[in-house]
Formats: sequence, structure tokens, C-alpha cells
Amino acid sequence: MKQNRNVCPSCGYYPLVDNGGTLFCPSCDSSFKIEDEDKDKYSTDFELIDEIRKSAFEINGIGKEIESFGTGFAIANDLILTCAHVISECENPNGTFRYLEHSIEVSIQGENPSNATVIKVDKSLDLAILKICNKRVLNPLRFDTKKQPNGAKVFAIGNGKGNGISTVDGVISDYYRKVNDRSLMLFSAPVISGYSGGPVVNTKGLVIGVVTGGEVDESTMNYAIPSDVVLEFIKECI
Repeated sequence: MKQNRNVCPSCGYYPLVDNGGTLFCPSCDSSFKIEDEDKDKYSTDFELIDEIRKSAFEINGIGKEIESFGTGFAIANDLILTCAHVISECENPNGTFRYLEHSIEVSIQGENPSNATVIKVDKSLDLAILKICNKRVLNPLRFDTKKQPNGAKVFAIGNGKGNGISTVDGVISDYYRKVNDRSLMLFSAPVISGYSGGPVVNTKGLVIGVVTGGEVDESTMNYAIPSDVVLEFIKECI
């Protein structure tokens, strides 16, 4: 199986949007056909999960007061997307938001950790981009910005309880749910603490959201930031 093409051949932008048969670049508005070997590349859910996990990172941070853990995933050869609250040191009642100053480590399961630095944070969106410090080639994921049908199967990948990357599945309960003036995707996959920042993918292995939180004591009522919002954030940063 050949590696997916993730970079726009016209302008070099990433990540790309899969429009079903064509790839679209949000930066220069170019479209080009997907090679035949890229179509329907996953014959089983097991194959899909195995491939997506290669792009998921465990994130562990050590600040002045606490340790933090969560998930991120590759969006470029040296960039990782996660949630802002994953890398926050603390948030106090007056709204002050501090970020981990001492150390942020990212690692793919089975490999040595690498240091990463924060290059962009948006607290209101709960999104952040990290740049990996050592030279290595990551495996960026593709996005799907089309509205997904309620009831569609999804997979969530995350660093549950800080114990390593794992996968849970469920369905989309409500693609757009208003939560405190935000439009979030409600899904039923039973994510736990540590999954924040991880990708929610459809059965084609395309990112349709980023895990951001859930209802307390309701394991099947969890929220993801929709992919169109995520891509707008990335576009402003790259």
C-alpha cells in the first residue's frame, strides 16, 4: 500500500481535504485527482485503525504545578495538532490561562519521546499546534469537511489516562450541537481523560473532528471540534 499524498503539489500546503475522488487545497484552492491506489485503501477496520494510530501522539507535559497528558496527531511533517487545555498548566477563576513552560514531550507508542514547542494556541477554540524539535518525518492525516450523517460510525484515537494510544468506536449522535455558544460534534465513542486532542475519524480514515471533552458521568456523550473549524485554525497558522 502506497503512502497517501498529503501535500499540495501546487503550493506545498497541508493538510489536504478529501472530497471523495479529488483532493482540495484550502490554501490555493487547487483540486487534483486521488491516485487509484489511494481510493478505498482500508479493506477492514483493523487496517484503518492500525494506520491511523501511526499518526497519533501521546502528549505529556510537566509544568510548575502539575503534570498533563493528552493526545495529538500529525498534520504536517513536523507539526502536531492538539487541544489547548492539554498543554495548559492551570486555569484559574479569573480566566488566566498559563501554558506548560518547562517541558512538553510527544511520542508514538514504542518510540522514544521527542520534545515539542508550542507555536500557536487558541483558547476559545481549544486548539493548539506543536512543533516537534528533532528532525523526523511524520505521517499527516487527511481531513473530510463534509457534514457527516448522524448515526455514521466513527473511531476516536487517544492516550486514555496517559496509558498509551488506544481506540474506541461509536456513532455520530449529532453533527452540530450547540454547547456554550460553540458548535460541536456529539458522538458516542466512550472516550476518557487523555483522549482530548485526539482525532475522530470516519470509516475512510479521514479526520472529521478533534476530541475536546464530554458530559460528566455520561460516557457516551462526548464532543469533538468539527473538522471545518480545525482547518480554519490550521490555515491561519501555516
